[in-house]
Amino acid sequence: MINYLELENFKSFTHVLLDLRQTHRAPKNMVFIYGENGAGKTHIINAFDFIKIVFQTMNFQHMSQELSDRLGELTDEERNTIPMDIIGAFVQNNFLTLQKLVEKNKQLNTTQPMKIKVGFYINKEVSGFYEMVFDVKGEVIEENLYAPIKKRKGYYFKVTKDSIQLSKSIFSPEFRDALEKKMKQYWGKHTLGALLLYEYMTKNKEYMAANVLGALKEILAEFNSISSLTRSVQGEQIELRGKIPLPGNLEKGKLPIEAKTMLQKWETSINAMFVGFYADLERVYYRFTEEGNSISYELIFRKQIAGRMIDIPVSMESTGTKKLVQLLPLFIAMVDGGIVCIDEIDTSVHDILMENILTRLSEDMTGQCIATTHNTHLMERLSPEDVYIIAIDEEGNREIRCISEYGQRIQKDNNLKKKYLSGAYDGVPYVGYVDFERVASELHEEVENTYGRI
Repeated sequence: MINYLELENFKSFTHVLLDLRQTHRAPKNMVFIYGENGAGKTHIINAFDFIKIVFQTMNFQHMSQELSDRLGELTDEERNTIPMDIIGAFVQNNFLTLQKLVEKNKQLNTTQPMKIKVGFYINKEVSGFYEMVFDVKGEVIEENLYAPIKKRKGYYFKVTKDSIQLSKSIFSPEFRDALEKKMKQYWGKHTLGALLLYEYMTKNKEYMAANVLGALKEILAEFNSISSLTRSVQGEQIELRGKIPLPGNLEKGKLPIEAKTMLQKWETSINAMFVGFYADLERVYYRFTEEGNSISYELIFRKQIAGRMIDIPVSMESTGTKKLVQLLPLFIAMVDGGIVCIDEIDTSVHDILMENILTRLSEDMTGQCIATTHNTHLMERLSPEDVYIIAIDEEGNREIRCISEYGQRIQKDNNLKKKYLSGAYDGVPYVGYVDFERVASELHEEVENTYGRI
């Protein structure tokens, strides 16, 4: 799980620390980040997404090459069975470079390096931090991993552009030599973390166990377990790293016929969740149409409407219902021990329903949920330890503080929600006066001066 996140010159943050440690230093399982619009909540989720993707760049490169080779060998019919989200990922990842990732996420109008430092906690014996520093060109200028080595803690590696230090207690001489050659070959294109994860994914298990000691495998697996839901101008994007694979889009699509069995497994879980939450729902199921070696499918909601049972395709369902279909795999990843980061978790979902979902999850999850939200209703159920506020001063400097750090007692007649909305914890929007009639009038005047009367 994530213990803390420290950012420098990352998007809207010049320097900020998100400390998720409890008093006994273990990480919190469930964290909700509040703040006014434009405060940087989305950028926190972007940072976790960045970390996850940076570890995958080497894997993306080889997957893209394999898919490219495979596409060239397929017939038109076989090519049509490949889900569009996979094709989209191929196109995106085929042009993905470390430099482009940094360019997309670094703070604008600065010549200072971009730094990301993330503390991790796997268990009482294994914790530490991973750190990356990039120059304005997007090249790695420093990369460090600090974690337990035997009975002490130390650096598994410390890397700069001019120096490579690999722990002799962790890596065998043969592995160190091979790794240094690869680093020189891929310097600037991939991080050492990405190279090591790729080694674990492609090399023989016995070989890796014999040549790499310590907790490196567990540390890389922890970073590889980050799932996320992010928002952009293209809409919401889900990256799932759960134990149960997604065959494709859960709502509808076209897949190879072999995927039908896995879709039916997900159908059972989707049905169980929605029947538990929707009073007018009899069942949720997939409608399949077989087309040669592929199947077309769409999720169907059988509802009672005006005394009749009607089958409603998911494409005709509400935005909130579709959002819950998207969220279910992330909920399961939390239960299974994964790290899940969600931007605006409650968008389109009723306050009371989301409150109940999160209450149930908190009882069952073994992983970690880090989410942003504007839903102040949730504060009535949340502990002050789980609520964070992004505060902005007059110069635009940002700070993230846990509500418990404010040192104010929460009483029954003066709850967390009331105190937040009253401005006791920062992060509440400044609401000034806007004369919309004047705004509209000035717009009309500008348009008429340019184009004539409309």
